[in-house]
Amino acid sequence: MGPHETMPMHQHPAPGAVIVFLTDRNNRLTYFDGSVKTFQNHAGDVIWSAPTTHKSENLTSAQFAAIQIEPKPVANPKPFPTESTDAVTVDPQHYHVIVENEWIRAIALTVGPKEKLKMHKHPATGAVVVYLSDQDMRQYHADGSTHESHFKAGTVRWVPPDAAHQDENLSDKPFRLVRIELKQAQ
Repeated sequence: MGPHETMPMHQHPAPGAVIVFLTDRNNRLTYFDGSVKTFQNHAGDVIWSAPTTHKSENLTSAQFAAIQIEPKPVANPKPFPTESTDAVTVDPQHYHVIVENEWIRAIALTVGPKEKLKMHKHPATGAVVVYLSDQDMRQYHADGSTHESHFKAGTVRWVPPDAAHQDENLSDKPFRLVRIELKQAQ
């Protein structure tokens, strides 16, 4: 949304959505029933938002940007797979669950400059990755192969299930991302 821009009345369906803020937010939402609430969040914050119908107004003179992911219910969902070498379990210093419910698990990752993470594997579901800073990483795979990846802050990618790997920040700056695992996208 542009500075002081207003978005018309619209609906976000059930079950709700996970929102990753790319910029600071200071918005006023006017709901279908006429009630009004103001929300403030910081760039990098992640929240779960219930289904709603509202119009939105950006109260600042700066642009507002966020990624909103609305999971779609599936018939006969499989249980969310567990992984013995889950990143959150083997490397809790770097990987933190910040929002979790029956639909998603959102994980924040922060890697220091030139830092190398522990070997890990993510649960076998698809995920959306939102880069909060520029990425300059080398990934080491369990089979001995390596791969480098370079993405700009604000990039959003769908990533399929992957093999066990270990990441190394090649940059002199910290690296941050949010990984949103879709529990029913199997």
